[in-house]
Amino acid sequence: MTHLSSNNKNKRITNNHQRFSVVELNINMLANQEKKKWFSTSVTKTLSDKDQFEVTQILANIDCFDFNIFELDKILQNRILYYLANSIFISMEIDYLLQSDKWISFITAIIKGYGRDTIRYHNDIHAANVFQTSYALLKKGDLKNKLKLTDLDVFSFLLATICHDFKHTGFSNNYLINLKHSIAITYNGKILY
Repeated sequence: MTHLSSNNKNKRITNNHQRFSVVELNINMLANQEKKKWFSTSVTKTLSDKDQFEVTQILANIDCFDFNIFELDKILQNRILYYLANSIFISMEIDYLLQSDKWISFITAIIKGYGRDTIRYHNDIHAANVFQTSYALLKKGDLKNKLKLTDLDVFSFLLATICHDFKHTGFSNNYLINLKHSIAITYNGKILY
């Protein structure tokens, strides 16, 4: 085997938690523009012109703490988490970490797991609210720069906010323990939610 020089295209770059080859990074950067175009039209193409205008107006305040998640939900309904996530990941310029087909499958499963029809509070609207508020904290506090966070750090943090109450039953730990629910039995003595 031939020794690889430090200038070789196959040289590995360590970026905290993730390794990418230079070639992979270049491919991701080239594909980024096409993904942005796809993400920005993937949901809005089913909205009327009036709804698209209203969504754009609402999203103008996406990094504000007084952002009204319920206004956006009136228009997007069960697509709010998907649309908001795409918008935020694009604005943070970390959407290159997503593969569109896998992302759609993943976020669809997360949305279904939130059970909007049966869970009144810990549902996809709540997840979207926590996600947007976390994004506002990152932006307003300039936390990415202050904490020297990588794109992967930011993406992981924001993704965790999306998933934080996935498949929540809608009940407290004590209620589930007293009910002897299967979740309480499985996680006996541990924090359930």
